[in-house]
Amino acid sequence: MHMLHTNAVPTPLERAWISEHILVQPLKDLAVLDGGIETVRRTFDELKRKRQKLATDIDAHLALLSPVRRLPGDVLREIFVSSLPSTHNAIIADREAPLLLCHVCAGWRSIALTTPRLWSSLHVVVPNQSHLQNVVSLVKQWLVRSGVLPLSLSIAISVAVVDNPEEEVAADSRLLDLLV
Repeated sequence: MHMLHTNAVPTPLERAWISEHILVQPLKDLAVLDGGIETVRRTFDELKRKRQKLATDIDAHLALLSPVRRLPGDVLREIFVSSLPSTHNAIIADREAPLLLCHVCAGWRSIALTTPRLWSSLHVVVPNQSHLQNVVSLVKQWLVRSGVLPLSLSIAISVAVVDNPEEEVAADSRLLDLLV
């Protein structure tokens, strides 16, 4: 049609011709193609779901074959000890050994919790009053896990403006008494 891609306005007769003759088959073809695309999309989504399930199953089985699963406990203990920070005492943080090792799997957690050398160094940051009880509890657990090994301790006490200095000193002393 000569008016395509122009700003021309079709007459009422031309509009009727376009609607009744020119667009009828292309609209049907477009609907068929849209249906085909939707069918392919559903098929694709289903294939992706099946692939993800299969890949997950394969990964789980490959994990069973991992060489680290065959390492004896004493070798894992040495590797764990080697993973401790070398530039500072261990901190109470999930992102760093030894706590990080406890989050890998139940087997590693068991080995880590029964390896006193992992717990024989500790850097304690004396927190504000609201977090002190949690820190005291974690430090107690840490010290129990270290067994009878000599400890390497470092302590950071932040100097902060407090409303009641006597309460703050008493709270800090609970932690310091535990460490002493």
